[in-house]
Amino acid sequence: MAAKKTKGAVPEDLREVVREALRATGAVKISAAAGALKKALPKPYQAFAVEGQAMLLGLADQGEAHRFTKGKTSIVFAEDPIERLDRLVTAELRLQQGALPEAKIKAEIKRLAPGYEELTAEWLKSAAARRIVFLQPGKGKKYGLEPDVRGALEAVIKALHKALPGLDAAGIPRERALEVLAAELGARRETKPETKRETTSSRSASLRREQFLRALEALSHDRPRDALFSLRDLRARLDMDKQQFDDVALELSREGAVSLHHHDHPGALSESELAQLVRDARGTYYIGIALRSDS
Repeated sequence: MAAKKTKGAVPEDLREVVREALRATGAVKISAAAGALKKALPKPYQAFAVEGQAMLLGLADQGEAHRFTKGKTSIVFAEDPIERLDRLVTAELRLQQGALPEAKIKAEIKRLAPGYEELTAEWLKSAAARRIVFLQPGKGKKYGLEPDVRGALEAVIKALHKALPGLDAAGIPRERALEVLAAELGARRETKPETKRETTSSRSASLRREQFLRALEALSHDRPRDALFSLRDLRARLDMDKQQFDDVALELSREGAVSLHHHDHPGALSESELAQLVRDARGTYYIGIALRSDS
């Protein structure tokens, strides 16, 4: 009678292999058969998925990973899932330049960070309480980076429009009505400081534009044989945060001052590599930039 085969002793480096598998996948769902971890492990280690899963839970207990449990479902994350979703979702909302339904947010999380979509509802509740995102008024759950003040005051605005003909008929100036409304809100109308802030903001945007073009011209001068330059190299020459740099690049592209060249396979890049690119509102990633000859 043939002896029963065994899978052998647990590899000494299984713990480190499990840790690396978690880093690579970002999130691993816990189950009796350890199926999710098994898929993430290299083939020689897949027979030890159950033991590896126990080690995975041990990493969470020791603070080297993060465990989330809801009902019978447990997931172990490589990094704090709330902090990661804070960064990921707010960046996506910024790119979309508007509010997104909860289902769309969940779909984007699943696309950008598989496994983290399980926390969508919990994260939205936490983020709304911390005022990182704001639930928008109206049907369906939509979230944005700013509160929809106009939507919240929809009934008030309708009442105001209804009252305006009577104010006009009575000869009451709109400015006087504004003063009354401001007093009711406990606010004071200060147009001059606002104008000053707007002017300062406009000057800052204009200065960033000039700096951007000068840096691109300098890069072109340093590399006269090149027609196309890496956005990463240009970014390194400028003291701008990512959002400022991306906004200027996209604005100049729309105006025809520069030409942006998209990346063919952005899905193959890591998050840190994607952060060096420019992404427009449609989700297109750009890797290169060229100064138009007629600009």
